[in-house]
Amino acid sequence: MSMVQQLHITLLGGIAFSVDGQRVEELPNRPEQALLIYLACHALPIARSELAHLFFQNSNPDQARANLRRALSRIKQRIGDVLEANRTRVWMRKGVTVVVDALVFSERLAESSHKAPRPTHHALRTTLTLYNGDFLSGFHLRDAPEFEEWMIAERERLRLRAIQGYSQLVALSRAAGQRAAALDAVNRLLAIEPLLDQAHLSKMQLLVDSGQRSAAVQHYEATQARYLRELGMGVSAELTALYQQLTVQRSQPHTADLIGRSSELTQIAAHLADPACRFLTLVGLGGSGKTTLVLAAMQQQQHRFADGTTFINLVGSSDMAQTVAAALNLALSGASSAQAQVIDFLADRHQLLVLDNCEELLGQADWLVQLLEGAPKCKLLTTSRETFDVADEWLVDVGGLDAGDSAELFIREATKADATFDPDKNDRTAIGQIAGYLGGHPLSIVLAANWVRHFTCAEIAAQLSGGIGLLHSDSTTLPPRQRSLAMVLDASWQRLSASERQTLCHLSVFRAGFTRAAAESVGGAALVDLLRLVQRALLQRNGERFVLHEAIRQFVAARAAASAWFVAADTRASHAAFFAERGRQWDKQLQGAEEKQALDQISADYENIRSAWQYAIERHDDAVLQALYRPIYQWAAVRSRYQVAEALFADADPRNSCLRTMIALYRAHLLTMVEQYTHAETLIAATLPQIEPCDPTDRAYANFIIAATWRMMSHRTRAIPFLDKAHAHFHTANHVTGLTQTLNGLLECHFFTDGDSQALLPQAQLALAYAESAEWPSAQAAALDMLAKISRQEGQTAAAIGYVKRALQINEELGSIRSQAVRWNELGTIYVGIRHYAEAAAHFEAAIQLCRSVGLRREAAVCTVNVAGCYAQLGRLHEAQTLLEARLASPVRASDDNLTTLYQYLTFVMLQQGDLARASACLQHSLRLILEHDVPIWRTRASIDLATRYLIATEAWSLAARTLRTIENDPLPSQFFEEPSERYWAQILADYRATTGATSQQLLLSELLAHLNLAG
Repeated sequence: MSMVQQLHITLLGGIAFSVDGQRVEELPNRPEQALLIYLACHALPIARSELAHLFFQNSNPDQARANLRRALSRIKQRIGDVLEANRTRVWMRKGVTVVVDALVFSERLAESSHKAPRPTHHALRTTLTLYNGDFLSGFHLRDAPEFEEWMIAERERLRLRAIQGYSQLVALSRAAGQRAAALDAVNRLLAIEPLLDQAHLSKMQLLVDSGQRSAAVQHYEATQARYLRELGMGVSAELTALYQQLTVQRSQPHTADLIGRSSELTQIAAHLADPACRFLTLVGLGGSGKTTLVLAAMQQQQHRFADGTTFINLVGSSDMAQTVAAALNLALSGASSAQAQVIDFLADRHQLLVLDNCEELLGQADWLVQLLEGAPKCKLLTTSRETFDVADEWLVDVGGLDAGDSAELFIREATKADATFDPDKNDRTAIGQIAGYLGGHPLSIVLAANWVRHFTCAEIAAQLSGGIGLLHSDSTTLPPRQRSLAMVLDASWQRLSASERQTLCHLSVFRAGFTRAAAESVGGAALVDLLRLVQRALLQRNGERFVLHEAIRQFVAARAAASAWFVAADTRASHAAFFAERGRQWDKQLQGAEEKQALDQISADYENIRSAWQYAIERHDDAVLQALYRPIYQWAAVRSRYQVAEALFADADPRNSCLRTMIALYRAHLLTMVEQYTHAETLIAATLPQIEPCDPTDRAYANFIIAATWRMMSHRTRAIPFLDKAHAHFHTANHVTGLTQTLNGLLECHFFTDGDSQALLPQAQLALAYAESAEWPSAQAAALDMLAKISRQEGQTAAAIGYVKRALQINEELGSIRSQAVRWNELGTIYVGIRHYAEAAAHFEAAIQLCRSVGLRREAAVCTVNVAGCYAQLGRLHEAQTLLEARLASPVRASDDNLTTLYQYLTFVMLQQGDLARASACLQHSLRLILEHDVPIWRTRASIDLATRYLIATEAWSLAARTLRTIENDPLPSQFFEEPSERYWAQILADYRATTGATSQQLLLSELLAHLNLAG
């Protein structure tokens, strides 16, 4: 038989073997097929004992080895000389090029995701064509359950990669405007996974974009029926919302000038379809787009009224009835009043009257009520900057556009102003800032967009932050009254009473909204005053909060500064005092059952808190700083807003030395959260001597926060003395929340440094009891996480998962992204412990996505190392190596224990690939870190395991036997110590029983490091 040059194996969608381009028709039986497939997929040498156990475990050991020999012989006879073997191992012959479609598919996708941040459509589509069906579809080997488990895991992994690949292809095609290609990709995606909500949503959106609304509706209805039939439940709310939008809008004409406003159009249509609604007013600030919206609504309503719709612009009108008559082409006579003649004309008509710009004629509301009484088939649709405030009036608020629609409007108007305008990524970022600053106010966006002829988008955004002066235009396409936002706002200001103007001036001190209680405390505004301003569209009401649009706020603040009666300093002092009192309340709530409510309130009022903080700095008001610094810190820690809080603390320089010390220490901890470790250490060193003069409670919290800072830097042995001091004080003072915090911290430190989980269990249960007695969610989650770690260490996997999931639920309710990511990472670690690497990887990947959503680079890096370890265990060595090497090159500083893990995984990958030189180098790095730093004790066990593998590979038998003795006497688990190898190593240990003398782990590590240095 001639030497085989190439072996091609097809495993996706079925099985096929080709040798040197010729399909092999006469194949081995199933165990032999499986054996060849397994060896081809793993590529590296595999122990004969492992293969015999894997494929012939129902036979006794001697018979299994004989079966393996026969199988290898038949593969050689029928396939060719593709394998090599010796007395202990079997591997693919090095001279044979082995091509496995599943491996090619996986590697190409990995290259797309890790080497090219934006793969080309062609490359991705070409790769995905390799996926012709499930891995080893229809193949079974029931007498080899471990092979079946590997096969099923690979099948699910590749299937998931195909789903991710097609999802990416759909997104790329849509972004490039290639709708046909996107539809083809989404159909292929649904063929793989028919019950994927996001894919169904993408398909419906693509059909709509392609003008196939009916097909989109039909797809929804078929999908809904399938979900009910196969799952017993309906599709997602997002799919249903799109369906409802389509069914409502199928008959709606296109309105070229309208951007967004679909929810307002739906609301208008629903109201006008209601027989009870006959007088509907769209109310909003001048320039909010009411006219454009009402014209679009008119087009929708044409078919609903037998006598049609009539648009009437009331700008400049002094008599509503006469203007309406002119619009209806009604010739008035002198026999009766214009009001009476219009009512008589409309008496039997089924008509919609659209009255635009009614704010100057609100006093004529009584006539509109009479018109509706005399013309029972007519309806009124009006627009105004204020409501008519009559009993039968229904309202639709017209506020700002959302972010996407605001950006679209800006780009459209900017293109009108400058035909060469083509926004890049930086422009789009600046446009988002402009839209956010302007609150989505359409006229403001139009006025700002006109300046692209003279400024970049970033320059426009910067200028708007200094005031609204930029928001004017000389364009003749705008009505004169809308060529400046100041003119629009001045028209509304002139209609206010003196008391309403005073109220607005006081309210201009608030940022990003306020509550009724805040308005009453700071500005003396009663609820009726606020509601009157809402009625005039100068305030917006959002649940329990009121919002003063930033442009309006600046306009009013300028008017207030010009007023003789207004004293801005007094209003700011009242504002700061109010939020200082709220800070004292939040400080208590944040350590108890009302933690979430306090966090939500701080999030809503952050801009007001920042304003109060700045005022306190300017006026050296230490009382305000004292009241606010701990709530700000706690909010930032839970809601991952480290940088904004650290910036506030950096500006503070209180006169009170103890307050200055406390703020500096809390700032140090925030600095570690943004990876500024050196700066944090410098702050701690500078403030340590200043702690003693503080009162006992502040001293306790100072020691606690110093310990928390050391813990963030993985210096747990340095943290323990500070935690002991804090714990002692809190215990003396019976300070339950302080005890809870310090006990959780001590448990975490001792767990990672001592590893005596049984001894820590009673203290962990006590920590949970403390947290539950205080009804403090964050502390409960921390205690549950500690119990999970202890349970995992004790081999109680189900209990550990239960604890972590309880903690995760608490973190989700609190909105703590970082803690959620930590819990997902912990779940992944638990699954690693039971060697469910595919599930573990999925959990680590979920944690990475959460971290990236709020910029948690260090936490994302930790999870990246962990997911790389899972890839290595799953045989995805190239992906693992790519991730680990990228992590090494990253500027994000790794903690000592995370860096140790990284080098251990790289050692494992290099050993698997047979690169002993690099394995030695990586192993030396991990050993040095363990000897020099404070890393968890199971890292020691993992490095000893890896060192044993290396020693065996280099035939350093005596030292290998000594490391195996250490492993044999060590109860701690390790993610690297696999069962087949353990049996093999145990035999080596038996061969070298002559080696005597117990060696401590530290001495052994030093000896291993010395051996590696000599070998190197």
